[in-house]
Amino acid sequence: FFKNKKLINIYNSKKTIIKDISKEKYVLFCSQMQPEKTTFPEAGDFQDNIELLKIIRDNLPSDIKIFYREHPATFMHFHNCYIYRNSKYYENICSNKNTFLVPYNDDIFNYIDKSIAVITTTGTSGIEAAIRGKTVINFGNAWYSACKSIINIKNKKEIFKLEKIFESKPNLIDIKNFLYYLDDNYLRSELEVRSGDFVYNYKDKKLFSENFKKKNLSIYQSEINKYEKYFIRALNDENFC
Repeated sequence: FFKNKKLINIYNSKKTIIKDISKEKYVLFCSQMQPEKTTFPEAGDFQDNIELLKIIRDNLPSDIKIFYREHPATFMHFHNCYIYRNSKYYENICSNKNTFLVPYNDDIFNYIDKSIAVITTTGTSGIEAAIRGKTVINFGNAWYSACKSIINIKNKKEIFKLEKIFESKPNLIDIKNFLYYLDDNYLRSELEVRSGDFVYNYKDKKLFSENFKKKNLSIYQSEINKYEKYFIRALNDENFC
């Protein structure tokens, strides 16, 4: 607990408060919690955020700012993220030209909507930003890498793809088709498999299982809420595409 509290204080001491981000010209780097599979091993060549940010900085125009947003779960007391985060880590990030830490607990969608593009290492923020019509560059092998409108950089030989950041916006029809594919072939099955002892009927919004009722409903309900929040609303939104 105390180590995580110290980490929060370190981050807050180095963050930059932006009064009006709508006036800023920036890309948003959404960091992942570490250690976690989203970077080890899914990020592949890009597990080291410090090295990756230097690569990004070297391949973007110098007047484009990089806003680094730490994953909020990094500061939760039941994670051991202090193993990978310390004062030197954040100092190294801020040592890059025009690179700033932004508050981790501010509304991420506000930062996404005002950005030029969103960069992440397989984070859910990638698909969230794409749904909101933002250019997304994903480093590594994300579960949404098959979405055609997301720029995927799988290894260092593909760094040149960073140039696409200014070329075009995502094709929202492509994104919606990808979400339909997930809805039909993956997400509902995952909910059933991961829960193990219950079946969730999305149409009726009911949970069925005597054994499940004896367990902690909130864990599985959070998965269902996440599913609805990110995907079902997009599928049902007539203005989406």
